[in-house]
Amino acid sequence: MSRKHKNPLDLPEIRQRVGLFLSVKDAISCARVCREWREDFVSAVWRFIDDTACRKLTRTHPAFVADILPKHGHRIRIIQTNSPDDLGGRLQNASISRLRSLSIEMNANSRILAHCGDIIHRNIDTLSRIELSSPLVTPSELLFNVDVLSPHAHSGSTSRLAHLKLHGLRMTRNSFSRLLRICPALETLDICRTVVESSVITDTQQHRRLDRLIASIDQVFIPDSNCKNAPSLLHHFPNLTQWETWQASNAVRDTEAITKDIRHCCPMIHTVRAREGALSLPNLLFYGFKNLAEITFQPNQLSPRLVLAILTHKNTLKTVETSVPNQSIFQSTIVPTLPAGLPEYNWDILFLPSQCVRLRKLSLPLHEVRIHDIENVQWMCEDLEVLHIRIKDLHTREQVERALELWSSGKKSRSTDKNASLSNHSQFMLASSSQQGTPIEARVAKHLLQFKKLQYVWLGTKVWRA
Repeated sequence: MSRKHKNPLDLPEIRQRVGLFLSVKDAISCARVCREWREDFVSAVWRFIDDTACRKLTRTHPAFVADILPKHGHRIRIIQTNSPDDLGGRLQNASISRLRSLSIEMNANSRILAHCGDIIHRNIDTLSRIELSSPLVTPSELLFNVDVLSPHAHSGSTSRLAHLKLHGLRMTRNSFSRLLRICPALETLDICRTVVESSVITDTQQHRRLDRLIASIDQVFIPDSNCKNAPSLLHHFPNLTQWETWQASNAVRDTEAITKDIRHCCPMIHTVRAREGALSLPNLLFYGFKNLAEITFQPNQLSPRLVLAILTHKNTLKTVETSVPNQSIFQSTIVPTLPAGLPEYNWDILFLPSQCVRLRKLSLPLHEVRIHDIENVQWMCEDLEVLHIRIKDLHTREQVERALELWSSGKKSRSTDKNASLSNHSQFMLASSSQQGTPIEARVAKHLLQFKKLQYVWLGTKVWRA
């Protein structure tokens, strides 16, 4: 007897999963198929709510707040808003009680902050991500009440919060410690522009799970400008592995004290991401950290001094990259113009692939090097998998694509038959690449083919995958 094949969409679990990837229009259509499908796909319709959705529903359904929201509010899982009106009206509905993610950009208003606290406290048993952002104001205006993060006593559960972003707020150092205590699952903490007052410290709770911190040098080492002798915030995070940082002012100048504190409090840091204005980044890398695996910096911070500092981690580095203003640069149809203010040629960056033997990703999309300089330096990073770089004189889409086609063709030939030769055209172009006058595309492809594990390459337009 043959087994009867069952349609995967007959299973509620599959329908719920499919619903996560549908547009609202498609989810509504699915919900109308039959009664069995209705519950799963109606939940998909209501899963995510933002300002646009709130305004549209209010306009098309005058009874949205009074009738519709109480009926479907329990289905909402993600809220993202920058409209204070939503906080005081629509989003205060008691039916919204099972949120998993809440992102609010609010005005500098204590009443709005109180509304945020109400929403958080009502949903704290299910929230895993909270983002509260406020413009920079005087600290006395917006005091964050960390008690709203406490799980409800009757639920018997512990906090699920893994990602917390608090921008432009204020709390005491003891409240900060309490926050860490009541959120044991916290993994990422982003406290840009948030002031932690340290005049009275009776609690220095250590959070052993948190591994990613986003905070400026000023916030970490002088959390309270009125109490400059307070211990740094790094004392709270003994197992910190990733730190994204910058310097907001010139208040912090004692590099030696900073580097000692880093090594003493957070010896496990392996990833450093520097935003614009980072404190003397070369000094920080040279003195403050040991055995880094990943370093990210701003394009205008590149200098011979920084390269030398990065090379102190050459035996452990796996990723070196610069930040880009927009990820769309990796999906361009034309070779973009290099931004003004950067060095014209950057031969000094070639010391990175020539010295960092464990390097797997080198992403420097706003920096340009000559192919002649590349050929004169032996790259020792045999495990290189990702390369984003600009090459002088490879300045049109046609040239970039020709170079990548040669590389891809050569790589495919090798993977098909290790003993097989390259295609006739590729073989001719690559074999003659050492001769004077050889097209630059062939020289670039020949260099790329040295790295057997190289999979992703960007030379100015789109990322190619071999």
